[in-house]
Amino acid sequence: MKKTKLGLVSILLLAFAGQVNATLMLTAADADWTAYDPPPVNNLSAAVISAIVGSTVDTLLYEKDGSESGSLAGSYSGSFTDSTITLQYDSGTAATCPLCVLVIKDGANRPNFYLFDLGSWDGMEEVQISGLWAGVGGSVSNFRLWGGEGGESETQVPEPGSLTLLGAGLLALGFIRLKRAS
Repeated sequence: MKKTKLGLVSILLLAFAGQVNATLMLTAADADWTAYDPPPVNNLSAAVISAIVGSTVDTLLYEKDGSESGSLAGSYSGSFTDSTITLQYDSGTAATCPLCVLVIKDGANRPNFYLFDLGSWDGMEEVQISGLWAGVGGSVSNFRLWGGEGGESETQVPEPGSLTLLGAGLLALGFIRLKRAS
């Protein structure tokens, strides 16, 4: 009986502690829109993005451009190479907007911008996009995550460590109750 309880506890603790966020992997071919802005346009404004996607996009959630900014800059980290970007949720508040648009820029090549609708994204999955400007020698200069469509654009998400601690405490209380009942 003790081995069964120990096995059950191990499985449940692993279930709580082993919460590993999946990775959403996309390529340039998965872009929902591309934008060809003539110079000297360096960045798409919220109004221009809204016109492209046909919905209101009004909140800059995260930007990676050498440094990090946006309302959720403390919750995410990002990186990019010439043709790949990575957006990773770290902790704290996560994006949960009805419309999340990831805009990736290289002003020297066509298209100047790739836009991805991340509407089914849970805000905690890592996002990796590769193959940007393949064969044309382009390179990522920055990327931005925009939210929109009104309503709440972000929600507080408990950290996995907090969930593990909560789960372990609940399990301990359950076992104490079982022990008293026997």
